[in-house]
Amino acid sequence: MTTPHRFSETATGAGIPRRPLLLGALGLAGASTLAACTGSAQSATPDGGPYRQATHLQIIAHPDDDFYFFNLDMARALQEGHRTVTVCLTAGESDGKNLPRSDDKWSTLSTDYSGYAAARFTGARRTYAQMATGDSAAQWTREAATVGHLTAEKAVLADNPDIVLLYFSLWENGRHSGIGPSRRITDLWSGEASDLPTLPLRDGAVTGTVSLNRDMLVESLVAVLDEYRPDVVRIMDTDPDPQIHDADNPQFAEQDGYSDHIDHTGAAWFAAEALARWLPGRQDGATTVVGYRGYYNQRWPRNLSPEAREEKGRYLDTYAWADGRDCGDPAGCGDLKLPADGVGKRYGGSTIQRHQGSDPALTTGRDGRLHATTVLNGRPTVWTGQVDSFRPWRSRTLEREMPWMPYTSTTVDDQGRVLVAGIEYRMDSDRDAHLRNITVAELADGEDVRWHELGNPAGGGTEHVRDVGVPQVVVTPTGTRMVLVRDHDKGLSIRAELEHGQWTDWRSLGGGDTQDGLSVVQDHADGALMVFAAAADGVRYWRIVDHDEHLTDVLPVDPPAGPVSAVSDRNGRILLIARQAGTSAVVMYQRPALDEEWITSPVILGGNGGIDPVAVSAMRAWDPTLALLHRGDDARLGFTLLDYRGLESRSASTTPEWTTSGPVAGRAPGMALDGAGRLVAAVLGMDGCLYSAHQEAPGNGPLGDWRRVWVPGT
Repeated sequence: MTTPHRFSETATGAGIPRRPLLLGALGLAGASTLAACTGSAQSATPDGGPYRQATHLQIIAHPDDDFYFFNLDMARALQEGHRTVTVCLTAGESDGKNLPRSDDKWSTLSTDYSGYAAARFTGARRTYAQMATGDSAAQWTREAATVGHLTAEKAVLADNPDIVLLYFSLWENGRHSGIGPSRRITDLWSGEASDLPTLPLRDGAVTGTVSLNRDMLVESLVAVLDEYRPDVVRIMDTDPDPQIHDADNPQFAEQDGYSDHIDHTGAAWFAAEALARWLPGRQDGATTVVGYRGYYNQRWPRNLSPEAREEKGRYLDTYAWADGRDCGDPAGCGDLKLPADGVGKRYGGSTIQRHQGSDPALTTGRDGRLHATTVLNGRPTVWTGQVDSFRPWRSRTLEREMPWMPYTSTTVDDQGRVLVAGIEYRMDSDRDAHLRNITVAELADGEDVRWHELGNPAGGGTEHVRDVGVPQVVVTPTGTRMVLVRDHDKGLSIRAELEHGQWTDWRSLGGGDTQDGLSVVQDHADGALMVFAAAADGVRYWRIVDHDEHLTDVLPVDPPAGPVSAVSDRNGRILLIARQAGTSAVVMYQRPALDEEWITSPVILGGNGGIDPVAVSAMRAWDPTLALLHRGDDARLGFTLLDYRGLESRSASTTPEWTTSGPVAGRAPGMALDGAGRLVAAVLGMDGCLYSAHQEAPGNGPLGDWRRVWVPGT
């Protein structure tokens, strides 16, 4: 279905007269503020800290979820000085014993649900103090705080009141309360449980109890959003991958049929519903949402570098009370059920953002202007700017009834129209009534936005719609628009536009056992589309000649740690850039020509760790140079130019020089060539601002200074 719809447009800084920029008594901070007010894009000064303090909100199910699944992103936000608020929905009381079942003393230890929950909360406070100050013994103030329909346990770091923990402390399993049958937050969501009571922590600030129903919990989360008005919200995975559980794939603590704990999914649904209610009314800023995988991490190669594993492991060991330090809490100073072995052998060795890809996605219009797309306040947003202009980029918000998942793909068609693809969603208490619809916005100057509503490869009326991957929108060499997604079977499905507004049905191109995150390039050797995805046994590819002709196979390379990035040069060479499992090093594979075999031994390119896909761009048609840009372990941006001549042999090696620059970033950067052939990069900083950098001239020069080209609220 295709429908016209108008977009709302704001021009950041437009119409505000320029004034002389005065230094002196104002100092650099004052100068930056004046510059933002005068409507000029300013150079980023990452070494001097963020341009603005942002608020980062985490919503989790259990007291250790943020340390296992959001770090080190969360630590980088803390270390850069951003306000950090974490809401934990359940008490995480488990069996009420602060020992693992394997311990000889477990069977004789008394059950104390409130005591074990209190020990976990203490471990969390100690860990946040360590991340924020370096001292796990830093003091906290605690109080009972009214939050919506309940009184929450609130802890504020004394040395930094911008670090706040809010514990709703609902029973992890209502059966433990002695009132009613087994019930969890997913039962509260579905209506199978009418309410869920709270569990006060032993010796905590909250003494009374209350029971919350589904709407009361959602409204309480909306109250948190309204009070703290976050710039960034981190949540668990609303749509974990389907997972077969058998002798080769033990279930562990995963829910039936899926690759995550059932409480993680319930917490994500409640968070997403609260955001869907709150975000449309936000007028005073811009909120980005980032989802994270949970137990899914243990099913795929680990993506953390050794250095990142060590740092993440230190924080987990603090939470697990590995130091044995007496913190003065009689309930305990951490969670002794954890083995105190750092990240462990299962899901701690990776940190995976749920919707992976460049944020913003970046493309170049036929007029040479840059278009960057993302999701802000639950709605697709398009920035347009020019690298030679010192004015901020203009932003367009595309209004929709349903919110979008935090991901966009973008391209420009042969008529110069900008296409933006994403996933609209609606949460529902009925598992088979969820909506995850692929939608494409079509933009042209001076015209209404035209919407292409493409549905879902799984159809509707089934929970399988939740399994759809992030879409890629492309335009073939013949001008055909095509949308490609990973489907419920973990293979590839596509829809193509035959005439303007008339699309084919979804068609499966087969394949399977792939990770989400597709890379699509045109093979310049013969014009076919090549689609790549990380797979359990290597890298799967699809070769699409047209909508009716394709083939698929697997490249027998080492399974990469996350999505791959592909590029094709004008000589018919295809290069794949991936992250090496266990090291997070950037590696390259290549097919030298159409009639030659793939070289399946990796060329190690190094880098500075990181968890995201690598942005890659071929330079000039006659120049065998690749530009690579990625977010490293420190969340800064690493850049290199790689001459790939002479790297065709199976024993080839090289050591490119990486330079680190830019802001501390929260997502993977985007990269494109502008109309003059200069490399341009864009990224969203942890401070919520949009930053851009570009080459001064076409060729193999470095990226220039990063400039702040958009600030939230302007």
